[in-house]
Amino acid sequence: MALKVADKTSENLSSMLVDVRRGTDTEISYLNGYIVKRGEEVGIRPVMNYMLMHLVIGKQQMISREVDAYVPWDAWAEAARQGGQGADVGEAEEEAKLDAGES
Repeated sequence: MALKVADKTSENLSSMLVDVRRGTDTEISYLNGYIVKRGEEVGIRPVMNYMLMHLVIGKQQMISREVDAYVPWDAWAEAARQGGQGADVGEAEEEAKLDAGES
């Protein structure tokens, strides 16, 4: 029975994964945040839950910034390919805009 369910749902995506990919808030702070808070209240340090919560939050924020064009990864990568180390991002962004027909 478990194998049938696994086979039928193998293409499903979790709501948290969908949220992270969109760059929208997830329920991780609610779920793992409660575990962290409750653990600390009873004298347990749930460090793995804390770490997992912040990894998911960090990933979500990174994607959100990419979606909002805060992190110009393409321009940074292009500047790095041209011999810089990301320092010439502004110039690479301008070139990318010109190539795309933007002003």
